[in-house]
Amino acid sequence: MREEKRRHPRAELKWPTVLITKQGHIFGQTLDLSLGGALIRSWEQPDLIDSFALIFKPPSRRSFMTVTATKVWATTLRLDSKAVVHVMGVRFTEILADDLQFLEGIVSDRLKTA
Repeated sequence: MREEKRRHPRAELKWPTVLITKQGHIFGQTLDLSLGGALIRSWEQPDLIDSFALIFKPPSRRSFMTVTATKVWATTLRLDSKAVVHVMGVRFTEILADDLQFLEGIVSDRLKTA
């Protein structure tokens, strides 16, 4: 079994997200989230060199969450002869205290029911 190197446990949370980069907006979806980062997939390949903004829309919340993040790793997966999906792990570098508290509650609840 591989040793887990993450500081924060991940919870499977599929939320719509928008990556805001210097090249424009890229729509995606989280596959999992923790207090420190996220696993995100998108149909478009983002060119993530610097830090960038992520906007999340949690289904149980009226307002959006905006965080600043950096790419940790990225890969492209071929689904079939035509379709590809881009997957990346990101680390949060800035998050508002209220958003962090909200995320902590959601992740904790999801991990209890998993």
